[in-house]
Amino acid sequence: MKRSLVFTFFFVTFMGLLASVSTWLGYLYQYSLISTILPIPWPTITIALWFGSMSYLLGESISQKTGFFGLKKIGAVYLGWVSIITSLSIWIIPLLLWPTAQFIMVPIIGTSYSVWIIPLTITIMFGLSIVLSIIAILNTTRHPQVVPFHLPNSQRANPLKIIQLSDIHLNGLRSANWVKKLVNQINSLSPDVIVFTGDLIDTQKKYLHPHIKEFQKLNAPTKLAISGNHDFYAGYSMYNEILKDISFINIDGESFELTHDNHTYYFYGIPDDVATQFKQSIPSVDSLIQKNASPLTTSILLSHRPNHFQKYSQLGINLQLSGHTHAGQLPPWRFLVRLTTSFVYGAYSIGNASLYVSKGTGTWGPPMRLFGRSEMTEIYL
Repeated sequence: MKRSLVFTFFFVTFMGLLASVSTWLGYLYQYSLISTILPIPWPTITIALWFGSMSYLLGESISQKTGFFGLKKIGAVYLGWVSIITSLSIWIIPLLLWPTAQFIMVPIIGTSYSVWIIPLTITIMFGLSIVLSIIAILNTTRHPQVVPFHLPNSQRANPLKIIQLSDIHLNGLRSANWVKKLVNQINSLSPDVIVFTGDLIDTQKKYLHPHIKEFQKLNAPTKLAISGNHDFYAGYSMYNEILKDISFINIDGESFELTHDNHTYYFYGIPDDVATQFKQSIPSVDSLIQKNASPLTTSILLSHRPNHFQKYSQLGINLQLSGHTHAGQLPPWRFLVRLTTSFVYGAYSIGNASLYVSKGTGTWGPPMRLFGRSEMTEIYL
């Protein structure tokens, strides 16, 4: 399918979804106690909500042309709030309208159930969505959590220390100061290797020079990277330029040999699945690994998406490192991610092969994360 058709399909779907959600939230507003204080007609509040959702797309367009990211940030936070309140309504409203609930409550409290209980519950739901949105914003202001991971059955006295970064998404909503703090945090861990498992950029390089300058201060003997889908969307050639600027080696479709403490490690990289849409080939992982297959070495596969782990686990790899899922980041995406992959977040194993899926060092879209902090993985092999 041509990229233009894919873009049109997703754009139309996204617009339709925003319109439906705005209509639904406008409808709920009319039944809340807030509407008695601010009696805004249903069509007006629905259109206002829809335009609020559109502010992200408008802000994205403005930011790409001017470098002004203010409207985009407002729109991103708004979309995060919409995700949260929509998820709450999906759970709460059916419970309120459930026939059994009405059968039990109406005889007890009479008409108060529909006159007060339902409006009060909807009002509390709106208030709770704001509280959860604030928590989600605050979560992203904290330093990424350092999550330790030890490869099972690895008993080396002097193991190789790897820091995995993933899904940073430099989109204009993160300051260079945030990158500076991230770099200082990584350097304090003194890694032997830093690996990046995709999705670094979401805007133009000309707006990221301060961020790049900070990333150039990363200290590690070896720095490796692969591409994620957003690195292709933003521009693969630009992504490669940035990697060179910050001294990372792109191992898309390549292998990298490293010796540490008299033990050999092989790193294999594959580009994201969307590579073919951008006229980039995706090499056979089988051929990459078979070149260096040996039980006396440790093999690490970098793959942005975790989806193919079951297949790759049969090829003799010891460890696959992935990201992409963000562990859901915000509801309802946590549920929707589980519909696309069995490997959502954390450690998994099949036979002698292990997988670690990072929840992401940054965030995509809304600078918000409800399910815990972002992370970097401290891996010992």
